[in-house]
Amino acid sequence: MQIAIAAVVALSMLLALALLRRTMAREAAPSRADAEGAAAAILPSTPSASDALVHGGRVLGCFPIAAQIASECVRPDGPSVLWTTLFGVSAFVAYLVAGELGLRTLLRRSLGRELVRGNIAAATVAGASFVATGWVTGHAFAGYDARGLGLSVGFFVLALVTLHLGVIIFRAVTVYDDASQIESGNVAAALSYAGLNLAMAILVAFALQGDFESWGASLFGYARALAFALLVWPVRQLLVGGLLLGRMPRFRGGPIDEAVAGDRNVGVAALEAASYIGAALLAVHAA
Repeated sequence: MQIAIAAVVALSMLLALALLRRTMAREAAPSRADAEGAAAAILPSTPSASDALVHGGRVLGCFPIAAQIASECVRPDGPSVLWTTLFGVSAFVAYLVAGELGLRTLLRRSLGRELVRGNIAAATVAGASFVATGWVTGHAFAGYDARGLGLSVGFFVLALVTLHLGVIIFRAVTVYDDASQIESGNVAAALSYAGLNLAMAILVAFALQGDFESWGASLFGYARALAFALLVWPVRQLLVGGLLLGRMPRFRGGPIDEAVAGDRNVGVAALEAASYIGAALLAVHAA
């Protein structure tokens, strides 16, 4: 039963996403003409690589939401189409709004111009941001009544703020400007940023698990679970920078910054991103 509901929810979200994408493409044509000339108004028959990366992130972010709706938003004594639909629509709208806002706030600058220009680095960050937002959204919405919907929205907002603040705080250990590097097309910086964003989403989603008892108990459990985010610093500075790269660890900056910002080394950035995600998965499964 759950797999059937999840399939219906996922298909509905993907159809809605396709309609929105087509509408946005039509509206984007005049603005592209103004920004890049008349030739840019003719949209290509196939999407660019950057556009495909962003849309791929949007699509992937829908699946954890569909799975959560099917498993946590259906009455145990029988499905309630009205409430399941309401939770599904609310989660989908929250996901899209939060995803778009995330693109405009995570790097403190608008990525719109860079995405139009086909900046792969910007598209990598945007796609990963949607996946992270979808993962968090998929763990925030649970219930099958008005009280459950209210709690879901409250925890969704809390989780979203935590996700963005966590990324901003931990990026403080770098000495380079993420936004400038990504706007200049540095794919290595984009991979590093995307890996941290996804790792934080895994940890925030883990913190959202559990039944609601009271705000005090739930927030205490949320904060305790988020303590695993402290692993990000030793993973970056000690494991990757010290052990794997064989350099002297530093509290801030160091060999990773030199490789990512200076050399634009995609291999080091991929190793850093994989270490973030791996540490987050290890933490949540070992807890």
